[in-house]
Amino acid sequence: MNKCMWTLDGNIKCENIITNNKIKINNNIKYIESLYNNLSDKYRNDIHNIYDLCFPNQNMNLLNDTIIILILYNNNVVGSVCYVDNDSLIKNNINTNGYSITMHKGSFIYNLSVHPDFRKRGLGNLLLKKLKESTSKNGYKYLHTHVEENNISLKLFKKNHFYQENQFINNEKKNRVITLFSWL
Repeated sequence: MNKCMWTLDGNIKCENIITNNKIKINNNIKYIESLYNNLSDKYRNDIHNIYDLCFPNQNMNLLNDTIIILILYNNNVVGSVCYVDNDSLIKNNINTNGYSITMHKGSFIYNLSVHPDFRKRGLGNLLLKKLKESTSKNGYKYLHTHVEENNISLKLFKKNHFYQENQFINNEKKNRVITLFSWL
């Protein structure tokens, strides 16, 4: 029987969960979409634990109007993606590194993360598909994001029809960052 549990230190421990390296899409996969601030403490803690595993030594900075989509497997959070509309970026003086965010109605994606034990099983694809469905249904016309050129999610975004729009150098980290864009 498949078994997944939370350990006392807040991590997920999984045994015999995956067969054939793909999660079968069935009743074990669920989504929750909500303003981050409206999520239960349990879900917020789960999200932060996964984020810390994916991005060690980085703070998970969220804007007040962040919407988050969670993906749950057997009722455990195994991944998430955050987004805000462009008006929120402007309102909060978020640096867009020189590209225009005023055209049409767009949304910025950030903090896409999947628990390391659940990667390479299609969950990132499912999160992006759900994100595109949801934002399109809510009247957004496009999505955009920044991805460091050595980040494993760059390939995931390109596979999901995001195209390179621009690039810039992150002066703090001294690395190249790719700006990606996708029409809905």
